[in-house]
Amino acid sequence: MEMRAIQSRRTAIPLGRAGRLVFAATVGRETLEARLAGLAPLRTALGAGSIALFDDGTLAGRDRVRLARECGDPLILPAATSGPAGFPIGPDWALLLAALEQRRNAYWVAIGDTSPEHAIPELARAIASNRSFATVGDGTVPEALAHHLDPLAREGFAYLGVSGGLLGFAACGDGLSLASAIFARLEGALGERARLPDMACIIAGFVFAQEREPVLMRDRPGVVHSPGRI
Repeated sequence: MEMRAIQSRRTAIPLGRAGRLVFAATVGRETLEARLAGLAPLRTALGAGSIALFDDGTLAGRDRVRLARECGDPLILPAATSGPAGFPIGPDWALLLAALEQRRNAYWVAIGDTSPEHAIPELARAIASNRSFATVGDGTVPEALAHHLDPLAREGFAYLGVSGGLLGFAACGDGLSLASAIFARLEGALGERARLPDMACIIAGFVFAQEREPVLMRDRPGVVHSPGRI
C-alpha cells in the first residue's frame, strides 16, 4: 500500500486559546436553526471550545450577526475554502480536510444533521480518553460504492459506515494522507461521483476504520441524522 505525503496549501485555522477542542459544522440559511440547536447542548455539556463553521454560501449578514451573538463569535469560513490539491471544494470537504489536517493539535467534533444530546455521555468519555467517536448505522453502503469495498480492503483500506451526524476526531492523530490515497482510488473507480459532497462522509468512514480503538455508538431509533453528509 503506497500513500504519498501531500503538501497542505493552508495555514492553521486561528482558533485561539480554546483550540484544543473544536466544534465544527457546515452551515447555511436553511440549516442555521438546526446547527444552533446542535451546538448549544454540546458546548454546555462539554465546556468551552472553539467553533469553526463552514458557510455553504447562503449565509446572509443577519445570519452571521446571529451566529456571532449565540456562538461567541465563531470562525466562519467561506464555501470556497481551498483544500489540498486534488480534493473537491465545498463546505463538507473543507470541514473534513480541516479536521484531518488540524487534529494534530485539537480534538475536532463534527456536527451534522442530528440532535446530539443522546450521544453526549459517550462523546464526553471519548474526548476525555482522546479516542475518536462515531455513530454507526446498519452496515448499508451506497450502491455505487458497494462492489469496490472488497478490492479496497485487499489493498489495506477497510471501510466503516459512519453517520455524518456526529463525528469526533481524536487529537494527535492524522488521516490526511490516508484520505488522499482513498480519494484518488475512489475517483478512479467512480469518476465525478467521487467528488460529490456526500463522499466526504464516505472518506471519513475509511479513516475511522483505521483509528485506534474508536468509540462507536449504534444509531438509535428515531434519531434524525444525515448519514451521507458531515
